Amino acid sequence: MNHLSGPMDFWKTDLWPTSKPTERVQGNKCPSCGATKTYKLGDGRKKCGICAKKFSQGPRKRRISKILLRQVVQQFIAMVPAKQAAGVVGINHKTALKVYTDIRLALLRENQQLALQYMKECNPATDISTGIPEEKTLPLFAVVTLHRKIVLLPTLYKGLRVKVNFPASVIYADRITAMTLDYEKFEQKTLGSHAASCSAKPWFFWPYAKEQLKMYHGGMKVNFWLFLHEMAFRFNISLSGDQEEDLIDNLVACL
Repeated sequence: MNHLSGPMDFWKTDLWPTSKPTERVQGNKCPSCGATKTYKLGDGRKKCGICAKKFSQGPRKRRISKILLRQVVQQFIAMVPAKQAAGVVGINHKTALKVYTDIRLALLRENQQLALQYMKECNPATDISTGIPEEKTLPLFAVVTLHRKIVLLPTLYKGLRVKVNFPASVIYADRITAMTLDYEKFEQKTLGSHAASCSAKPWFFWPYAKEQLKMYHGGMKVNFWLFLHEMAFRFNISLSGDQEEDLIDNLVACL
């Protein structure tokens, strides 16, 4: 679990965060300051006696049946907003939003495994910063291909600048733009387009993602990396031709 204090921490993270910061922990230890002096609240949560942080204990149990869960996943695939999906399925908005977040986390973890597989199998050799203006800019992430899918790579891996093979594209920005997550101003550098014979051309992903992200009206900036990986998932299924029922089955199995 990665506790990120802001967007710049995100861009400097080795691999993608495997989950968002959570308030649900085991034992009495405060997830914020580490203190063990806590008090039980009337709603079942606990409150830290040192920093006053409120948190919950133990694993979170999803209060939704498998039938309803499947219906929520179906709404997610159809790009129905969580609030609207809650009304369609007949559940609480927060429950639908939680399922949506869990789906995005599952997609992020899948991409993380593909990123590790890419670096292991492909032995990439070209620095991610190749061809990017060095002054006042920094690479944010790379888009590569593996087994007819696009895969997102972070800036760093094991403390070193990540490397790629052609074909690939690199998304970069100046520090202020990166800090504010003004993604519409992110720039793209294409690497090795002449070598691309694959169906998943990585330089097509970022224009697609920027257009799709607009539907969230800026609400995705708190967990931008989750929505980024959702876009990668949607881009890949647009190429794969997978049947909706199979996609639903696979996502439900990950939750």
